[in-house]
Amino acid sequence: MHTLQVVRAGHAVRVAPRDATGVRFTELPLTRDRVWPALDAAGAAAAPSEPVG
Repeated sequence: MHTLQVVRAGHAVRVAPRDATGVRFTELPLTRDRVWPALDAAGAAAAPSEPVG
C-alpha cells in the first residue's frame, strides 16, 4: 500500500509542470537546469521581471 502512495506522489510531481505550462518533461529529476531551458524553448517561461499569473 505504501509503494502505491509513493508512485502516485511521484506521478503528481512529474505531471504538475505539464498541467501548469503545457510542457511535458520526460526525464527525472526535475531540476532547475532542465526545467527552465525547456520552458524557455517552448515559450512558456515568463521573464524574471514579469509577474506570473
